[in-house]
Amino acid sequence: MIDISEYVKRVASRTAFKREFFIEKNLPTQPGAILAIPFFADLKSTIVMSSFLLNNFKQVSRDRYLILCSWPGLHGLFPYVDEYWSLTDNSALKSLASEANNFYNTSALATEIGRGVIEGFDVMMARDFQKFFNKGFTETFWQTFTEPQRFLPQVPSPTLVVGDFKSQMDRRSGNKIVVYPAAKMRSWQLGRSENLSISKEFWKTLIERLLSEGMVPVLYQNWFTHDMSPEFADRCIYLSPRNILDVLAAIRYVGCLLDIHSDISRLALAARCPFVGATERKIFIEDHDFAIDDLMADGLQHEYIFTFSTQLMVAGPDEWSVCLIDQLIKRLKEFFAAKVGGELPSANISSTDMCYDRVRERKARRCGKAFIKASKEK
Repeated sequence: MIDISEYVKRVASRTAFKREFFIEKNLPTQPGAILAIPFFADLKSTIVMSSFLLNNFKQVSRDRYLILCSWPGLHGLFPYVDEYWSLTDNSALKSLASEANNFYNTSALATEIGRGVIEGFDVMMARDFQKFFNKGFTETFWQTFTEPQRFLPQVPSPTLVVGDFKSQMDRRSGNKIVVYPAAKMRSWQLGRSENLSISKEFWKTLIERLLSEGMVPVLYQNWFTHDMSPEFADRCIYLSPRNILDVLAAIRYVGCLLDIHSDISRLALAARCPFVGATERKIFIEDHDFAIDDLMADGLQHEYIFTFSTQLMVAGPDEWSVCLIDQLIKRLKEFFAAKVGGELPSANISSTDMCYDRVRERKARRCGKAFIKASKEK
């Protein structure tokens, strides 16, 4: 008889994964009961997978032992899976992050990883989940998950945030804001959204401006971002814990997040933290970002500036200021002035019925940027 525990260990070792979470006694007796999911998508697709897809898939696949193979430290977004594997090679992570685009990862390394996992288990790939969500929820989603639920993770108390982050926050005066210096930005290209490279110079210009306006940037850095620490040293606060729940707790404690064409606001939604975002109107509508907001924000304070990301990928500081930064600073000042001391939405873990009635629908005829509330039966 096969020793299933040893078998799983061998597959993980052969594919260079670390078994980040598992409960030994819950292992099935046969490998055929295991379903592995290699998933190295971008940030927005990871949050969609966490909140809307994989939790519902688990409910209709109770007879399968799910192993999610993904980014390090993100198990907190997927506590309902049976086992969580992650890669620990930083060079491999950088390579994967550079090619993450929507649900797909186009790197040769991602293909190699997928082939290695297939040799050991039955596998579902990213394309298998796109049948449920492709620029919005598909008919297959509603047909498969007749009573779908929205999942939100538990956000720890800020007193549990690792290191001296809280004390750094308390020592610095001024409005704090989480900034995510993404190496790529979202852009609408040839009928779909793509992640395109953005220079480090743009982030230097933006962060310098925030500092000159008396704001305190809290830089969240990971495999998807530029490293801004050489340029700003101790002038900013840095947020880089590997555990995603610590990241969510820190974001919520800061109380405001800035999203510049990077979809980091999806993480703010998971943290139940207010945010200000700059995005392309075409992406906001065609990729149904408005639907994710309506399903996850629950009255959370948030607003957008609609602009083109390609304007930030060319030109220089003067043009960046005119096309976005000046307007952004004005909006942030208004945002901070308007903030009241009301309670944020609950940080407790939740799995609630997904009421689609709250989602805005576009009007059939062109009406500028108008949206209306409409009931949508599924």
